[in-house]
Amino acid sequence: MSNHILHIDSSPRGEDSVSKKLTAKIVEQLKSKQPDSTVTYRDLSTGVPFVDAQVLAGFWTPAAEHSEEIKKAVAHSDQTTKELIDADTIIIGVPMWNFHVPATVKAWVDLSVRAGVTFSQDENGYKGIVPPGKKAYVVVTTGGVPVGSDYDTASKYMHTIFSFIGVTDIEIVGAGRLTLPDGEASLKAAYDQIAAI
Repeated sequence: MSNHILHIDSSPRGEDSVSKKLTAKIVEQLKSKQPDSTVTYRDLSTGVPFVDAQVLAGFWTPAAEHSEEIKKAVAHSDQTTKELIDADTIIIGVPMWNFHVPATVKAWVDLSVRAGVTFSQDENGYKGIVPPGKKAYVVVTTGGVPVGSDYDTASKYMHTIFSFIGVTDIEIVGAGRLTLPDGEASLKAAYDQIAAI
């Protein structure tokens, strides 16, 4: 069975980024088991548009009624949601800054969590509507906060977002306190976790 991977990074630190190294390692591990896997790569650090009035208008207007301006405004969201829907496996690197995800990750979420596309709402509440059976790996890195602690809002947030749109098989790969003496052990544990995938 083929595996299409959506590989997303968000750190602007290039080759020095620990989260990028870890997401790349997950891709490598998955491809070693399924060599025919395909990958779509997105680096959010190069820029993600924020939701504005025109984008919101596009979200809440039937596609058949979209003007050319609205079509252009929602094009990035259309692509982002298509990539989510088409993926079998989602890998996203999320360095935690100031107790939360980077702004580019939040912008990506705002373009991805879209009524009628990735979730629905009726009298019974909300329901995630991305195709079932997807697996998400969320790589969370921190400088001083232990991953999984009360201060780690990034893991909780990403888990909530994926669950909301219907991705319920979620694995957090955490490497925390990287600027502190015990960070090396945390990073090794993350690589060991990846090796066991």
